[in-house]
Amino acid sequence: MYKVLIVDDEMLILKGLQYVINWEEHGAEIVASAKDGIEAMEIVEQTMIHIMITDIKMPNMDGLELIRTIRRKGLNIKIVILSSYDDFEFVKEASKLGIENYLLKPVEEEELSDTILHSIKKIDQELQLDIQNRQNYNIVKENILNRWVTHSIRNDELVDRAGFLQIKLNYNMYMACIISRLSHSKLSIHDVKQDHSSFSTLNICQEILGPSGNPILFNSLSGDLIIIFAWNHGQIDEDQIHMLLELCIQKINQFLKMDVCIALGSIEKGYQLLHKSYQHAYTLKDYRLLPPNSVTNYEQLKKNMVKFNDDFTIDYESLKSFIISNNKTEAFLCIDSIFERLKHRADVTPEYVLGLTMEILIHIFGTLQFPGTHVDEIHRRTGHALFDILRTHQKTDLSEWLKLFIGNYMDHLEMTYENIHPTIKTILAYIDDHYAQEMSLKTLSDTFNVNAAYLGQLFKKTTGDMFSNYLNRIRVEKSKELLAQTTLKSNQISTMIGFTNVTYFSNIFKKHVGVYPIEYRKALSRVTKPTSQTQH
Repeated sequence: MYKVLIVDDEMLILKGLQYVINWEEHGAEIVASAKDGIEAMEIVEQTMIHIMITDIKMPNMDGLELIRTIRRKGLNIKIVILSSYDDFEFVKEASKLGIENYLLKPVEEEELSDTILHSIKKIDQELQLDIQNRQNYNIVKENILNRWVTHSIRNDELVDRAGFLQIKLNYNMYMACIISRLSHSKLSIHDVKQDHSSFSTLNICQEILGPSGNPILFNSLSGDLIIIFAWNHGQIDEDQIHMLLELCIQKINQFLKMDVCIALGSIEKGYQLLHKSYQHAYTLKDYRLLPPNSVTNYEQLKKNMVKFNDDFTIDYESLKSFIISNNKTEAFLCIDSIFERLKHRADVTPEYVLGLTMEILIHIFGTLQFPGTHVDEIHRRTGHALFDILRTHQKTDLSEWLKLFIGNYMDHLEMTYENIHPTIKTILAYIDDHYAQEMSLKTLSDTFNVNAAYLGQLFKKTTGDMFSNYLNRIRVEKSKELLAQTTLKSNQISTMIGFTNVTYFSNIFKKHVGVYPIEYRKALSRVTKPTSQTQH
């Protein structure tokens, strides 16, 4: 638990902050309070404090002097200011001293929650970085690169580390690539670290790729080789990268006697969007859409999917409804109907079918949020990989594979649902029906007569996520449907799904999806046009 100190001369604030958010759920606890800066310094010098929330205007020693004193002593405490004064000079002076946020009274639950989570995340990152700095340069660099592609590092921290680690961020174009070995056996993290083939693969690819696209190569924790290509306009093209990667496959087969598959992500402008390219590459890898010893290009698949969307529609809402209600008969009929229509198309290619299959899988796994669902287990039960079916170029075989896959997925959902704690099962259903209403652990605890702290712990243990994150994810998924199917504006959608502030909604949407709602709708409009909806 991270220890929190509250400093304020108002007793009402000292007591009230204990109940604004569920501190235990956030991994923190209020261990002390003080009415002025002098009393706060006595506590700080005797107790390990990680986060301090302080007022500005206080007797004896005010908040700014308290922060100055803490900084002079070199104490690494994350500081949040909570004040009644919306004064720019206060904000400016406090920012110079290094604070996490400047909140105005009365504080809002969501704002305080985000600030505390952000502060804890910074503490975790700093602790991790401190440990890594005791190790060698390459380990530190690999950690930063992994966080870069997975979008788990702040931009200012990445820029700060890039200079020291010789990572160039000044190119126009970026693209991520994942090289995975194909093996029936799974390695533990310890085995991956001891496995020399990962390093041999990296060395082979490094030698072949050379200066082409200024590649950065490193291994992920799961043993995949990740390559970051970066270039300016006119320096390199996709065909050249594709050719070099096929040569990498040949050499890996020849020298390591090992099968691999390669996924190329989208081309993105600027280093800030590299994570999107990595997500696209990982999607191909994660859904087993990669034939062995081949390079699969997301950009090319996207083109096929666009052609598919132009003149071939699928009723995904019905398909998802059948899956959720565990109606295998109707779900299988839906799949049969899709492929029956494909039979009458003369222009269908294996790539076309791959795009269709990818579209179906992403709709199923991308929109059906269910705790405890693991795709790996479903793949194991299905018994064979997608590319084995695609090799036959038989649409009927692919239809049977999809029905087997979806059937196993439905069985897994049912089994998972049966094992969920009955209280959480009821609450999940309640959230799905009432997500647009004001909702918190406190309101749920009152509704279901359960202690709020216990409910928060039980929810996270069962779903693997904090309640607020889960609720936001459900709301974001609902908003994506509205953005795709209606012409409603963002402020209207925000209200319909339970957000009172459209700016907050936009920020939460970007956090979960990677782009703002308006950018998401523009991307959709390049494929399909939203239907009209009467606005009241």
